[in-house]
Amino acid sequence: MQPEITGYQHCKQYPLDGTCSCCQSPSNSSHGASHSQLLLSEWLMKPLSYPPLFPPTPGELISTNACGGMPSSNIPIYSGPLYHPNMKFAFDIKEDTHGLLEIEDRDLLPTLDDFHLVYKDLTQNGSTWPPKVDSFDAESFLLGFYSVDPAFRLIQCATSAYYSYPVIPETVQLSYYKRAKKAMNRIVTQKPTLQTVQAYYAIYGFLLDKGQPLVALEFLKKAMSAMIELRMDFDPDDSPWLSPLNLTSRQKEERRRTFWVIYRQAVYEKAVSFAEIRVPMDPASMKAPSNVMNLGLVFSKMETKTWDSLILHQMGLIKQHYTIPSKSISELLKSDYTRNQYTTLRNLYSSIPSELLLISQDPTHVSPVEGADFVAQILKVSDKGIPPLNGFMVAAVSILYRPILFCTAYRACNPLVISLELRHNILEAITKCLQSAHRIVTLFIFLESVYEGRLFIDQVPENMRTLFFPHFSSALVEAAIVLWFIKCRMDSAWLAYVPLPLKDIAPKVLGLERYLNRIKSVARKEGEGAMKPLAKTVEAMIFEINGVDRQGYGADSSTEIESIEIGMAGIALDEDIMEANAKQVEPKAFMGLLGLEVGSGIRWKGRSEESWRLFWKLNG
Repeated sequence: MQPEITGYQHCKQYPLDGTCSCCQSPSNSSHGASHSQLLLSEWLMKPLSYPPLFPPTPGELISTNACGGMPSSNIPIYSGPLYHPNMKFAFDIKEDTHGLLEIEDRDLLPTLDDFHLVYKDLTQNGSTWPPKVDSFDAESFLLGFYSVDPAFRLIQCATSAYYSYPVIPETVQLSYYKRAKKAMNRIVTQKPTLQTVQAYYAIYGFLLDKGQPLVALEFLKKAMSAMIELRMDFDPDDSPWLSPLNLTSRQKEERRRTFWVIYRQAVYEKAVSFAEIRVPMDPASMKAPSNVMNLGLVFSKMETKTWDSLILHQMGLIKQHYTIPSKSISELLKSDYTRNQYTTLRNLYSSIPSELLLISQDPTHVSPVEGADFVAQILKVSDKGIPPLNGFMVAAVSILYRPILFCTAYRACNPLVISLELRHNILEAITKCLQSAHRIVTLFIFLESVYEGRLFIDQVPENMRTLFFPHFSSALVEAAIVLWFIKCRMDSAWLAYVPLPLKDIAPKVLGLERYLNRIKSVARKEGEGAMKPLAKTVEAMIFEINGVDRQGYGADSSTEIESIEIGMAGIALDEDIMEANAKQVEPKAFMGLLGLEVGSGIRWKGRSEESWRLFWKLNG
């Protein structure tokens, strides 16, 4: 019986004496062939006696052209046959509980085309090995591709098809999605596994990409329910019930990361939605994500994930507090909630490691020295979560103070008729919101310039630019609302109290226009999804701001125009989710418009929006 191969060493041949550095024996062709098989066996983690699923396809998996014409030293080149890791036949034959043989559904069987599709996506067209993502073990996923749970495998195929270039037809993307749902329906009554949780989360992500936020949320809830059933809200190191599984440190880290990515998305959804979203998980028992070494890092960096989650959790609490307005403007202005919550945020921010923070001294611009420091920080940490972390932590301050800021649009809060205490509270809100808006847009302009190669082109390699992508759209919507309100709705009597540098918002409006072009592109791709109402709102705000610049300060409210109410909806991907898309709800944003109207009467749907409209009508 051939012994199982558990490891290997790279064989190095000395050019002068032809001696292998590992075995110190003359190198020959048979040794090279044996070494190639050792590499292949290690890749598949199985004995060589397993029969091949497909005939040999030399050089099929990684093209040398992807590495500049020469194989990379850290990317394995496999020239032998691809072995199936679990089965002895190309077709899976199962024996059910009645003793009858059942042939597996052909829709759920893996194919070589499926493998190539996902392989190209995860390895960036074969240029990177091992592949790294933050939410699951990508290398193990590819190595065990033919034994991965069908639902998880197929929805990953759908996601890879969505991001593929050249573009893969949408019919192919939806075919994978429907097959994944078919696989999920077969196991819905069974006890969930880790891959069940990962499949639910991957479906959630795919549906978000396809402009289906309402349906996507249902799959996120299913992922959370499955995690609770598996007790995944306890750290694997402190879970004695996992002992029989003999999990490696790598497998434990994958479970830990699965928890954090799902928890983070859950608190994000709660922070951007007025709908009641229950997050039945507490991260207190979970260790922060780390990493595992195996000839390199196994996972991509996600040092920001815990801090990101804690900030979004606080933003969800703030939004929940303001779902129902105060009884009066006086109560809103005198409440201790704002001061206490700001102290909580400040204490949280002081705990964040400094290498994760991108805070410029002047909120209106990033100096060249600060820009160089920011670039060095991001390249050193190599975590794509740094931009959203900084965008969200600034936006949290803005949404905390914005209800007070909005009081400045009404005569009852004229600075000449209110007490010094209330005037101080309002001025604090104006300053905090305006500084936050400047910081968010300034950071967006800087990061986008680096991402597109307009800044620090010599310092940032092209393959590292994705680290600078400014993906904090909800924070930019918050900044747009504040800048629009200051320019178009705030009583001009308050402008005398605003610091001069903060009054100049013209450069920031140009930044918002660049952001608008981005979300318009996303909205066109996803259809009736989360971005369309945001794009329509931001476009109306920019149009009104530019109109005020041309015609003078303040909006002309003398002309009565019928209001247009917009909301978030979606177009069904298949017949069984049609009902979920038949309704419209308030757009996704950290705080919404709080009952105000933009431009020619654009307002948002939602019960909270209606409550705030009534509040301003009764108290303004």
